[in-house]
Amino acid sequence: MFKSVFSKYMLGFILIFLCSFVCFGAIVFGYISEYTRSEAIGSVQSASHSTKIMLDAMWQDYFDQNVESNPKYGDFILNEQANIDAAIEGIAKFTAVGIFVLDEEGRVIATTEQSLLGNHAPQGFFDTLFGQKNAGALSIAQTSYTSDEKMTVGALVTEKSYLSAVTLSGSENYYVLTYNLVDSESIVMNNLVRAVSVSIFVVLLLSLAACYIISYHMITPLKDMSKAAKSFAMGDFNARVRVRGQDEIAELAIAFNNMAQSLADLEEQRSSFLANVSHDLRTPMTSISGFIDGILDGTIPPENRDHYLNIISVEIKRLSRLVRTLLDLSRIQCGERKFNMVDFDASEMARLILLSFEGQIDKKRLEVEFESDRDKMYVLADSDAIHQVLYNLIDNAVKFSYEKGALRINIKEQEKNIAVSVYNEGCGIPAADLSHVFDRFYKADRSRGLDKTGVGLGLFIVKAILQAHGENITVDSEEGKFCCFTLTLPKGTAPAAEHGKRRREHL
Repeated sequence: MFKSVFSKYMLGFILIFLCSFVCFGAIVFGYISEYTRSEAIGSVQSASHSTKIMLDAMWQDYFDQNVESNPKYGDFILNEQANIDAAIEGIAKFTAVGIFVLDEEGRVIATTEQSLLGNHAPQGFFDTLFGQKNAGALSIAQTSYTSDEKMTVGALVTEKSYLSAVTLSGSENYYVLTYNLVDSESIVMNNLVRAVSVSIFVVLLLSLAACYIISYHMITPLKDMSKAAKSFAMGDFNARVRVRGQDEIAELAIAFNNMAQSLADLEEQRSSFLANVSHDLRTPMTSISGFIDGILDGTIPPENRDHYLNIISVEIKRLSRLVRTLLDLSRIQCGERKFNMVDFDASEMARLILLSFEGQIDKKRLEVEFESDRDKMYVLADSDAIHQVLYNLIDNAVKFSYEKGALRINIKEQEKNIAVSVYNEGCGIPAADLSHVFDRFYKADRSRGLDKTGVGLGLFIVKAILQAHGENITVDSEEGKFCCFTLTLPKGTAPAAEHGKRRREHL
């Protein structure tokens, strides 16, 4: 049911939201319940004491006015009934409580509930509240009582309420009983439940809307990537993901698009490589087949066979170089090629390679310069691999040089390595192609008319070999003027005359 990231995200958000509100509501309800309970208890307690103070004051005034007749508290209640009713009615309205004044028999003699006038409290009710009378008198601690829990008082208070009772100063057998008329705790809790419920509903809707928008913007690029990946699997590398914003998803989309572009470029290079390899294999094989058939069927006369056999030999060597290059590429990509690290003279190797191109150099009448900081510049590397690197670079330099152009080999000692530069004046490399010259199968358009034998793997293999040595190669060129490749090699140690070369194997 919840298989998509979006549905899982939304479900998780809703659960977290609801759990948070449940915890928050429980804490709030607990605090509000305790507060309203304390307020209700305080209200009835305050009302009972206010009524006591007022009635005590009225009794004192009545007693002072009738002191000669030694008045009784019952006479006070009877004669001042109207004033007492008005007084307790005012207190009841102000404090929102119900008030009873009860005589020594527990009979209601004044109240805010006139229908209950004359009713009695349960027998022994006040003895239960204030404790048993001792010698006809109550202690100070026994003159007031406030319940911590809701109670009823027989027919007087039928609904459970918080109660507060005090004895009146004029007579220890007359009492004031107050109770809360309105269940304020329940009202507050009901209002709070409604407010919290509405808040949860509104906040949940707004949060879900915000979560949906955020999730949509997060999930949409992922869906686009999934769709594009399926297109890649079908061989279509033109799909791209729309980049929105600057967050991590946007960075992922940019990286995905860069990968897609790299795959598209690689596919284009692969197609070009296959076309070039097919051409380079088909052309010499066609020539070889034709010349051999001509020799066998007598079309080519015996006196010309040596000439055509030489052509066949050249074409076979060309095929051999192509196959060897492809095998080198495969071994490098699979990590199977091992490098034997030895100390050898890179300067001497460069001189010998340069001499091997003497025929091509003389044919183009190139101006050759060879510079080296010392006669012998020892490096620690695989000599066969570095020979392949230098041969490839010098071969390209000679091949792409202008007639009578300059060809320079420069070998310099640096702090930690040896730098070798191969410079030639020639067609150069266009600025747009500089970043691709070390890519697999890549051949600049200008080089296609000059290099008929390459398939765009030489410089890729050169860079792979140098990276395996922990070194690098860079290129600097200006189209139509020059091109210079500079590589670094690790420094070596000159061997002692009595010892052979120091060898190390690097996998």
